Amino acid sequence: MRKWVILALLATGAVGLARLASRREAEGSRPTIWDKLGAQMEEMPEDFPPRVMFDNVAKTNETTQRILNILEERVAPEELDLTVAGKSGND
Repeated sequence: MRKWVILALLATGAVGLARLASRREAEGSRPTIWDKLGAQMEEMPEDFPPRVMFDNVAKTNETTQRILNILEERVAPEELDLTVAGKSGND
């Protein structure tokens, strides 16, 4: 039970850090908490649970940004043909 509470707290902390990272200031600014934590995590062993969670959050953020970029490049919804089997959306 206690192990689950600790893991839940670590997961909550990782989500909080991810939210902080998403609100980053412009590039070239002073290092953020996320950057400082990343530097500390690099010193820890690869299989250390907080580092694994940190790496997963970072990869998730990268993937989310790639998905958002792809979606922004696509055609706007108004320009899509939404007819199904010869019927229009106005029928």
